[in-house]
Amino acid sequence: FGPGSLQHLGREIDALGAKRALVLSTPEQRTQAERVADLLGAQAAGIFDRAVMHVPIETAREAREVARRLG
Repeated sequence: FGPGSLQHLGREIDALGAKRALVLSTPEQRTQAERVADLLGAQAAGIFDRAVMHVPIETAREAREVARRLG
């Protein structure tokens, strides 16, 4: 978190040992999620824009399945 932190997101993905990340957002935050995905380039697996506050387990499972399908 903090000013400029998005510039380090790719490095953080690498530090976790991941190859790509699924960008999560609420439907209203889709535009910002697209900017994050653009910053990540090939490290972005896609965008899941169905996140909500206090995520229901069904939504979390759906996001996990989308991430699995996208690799």
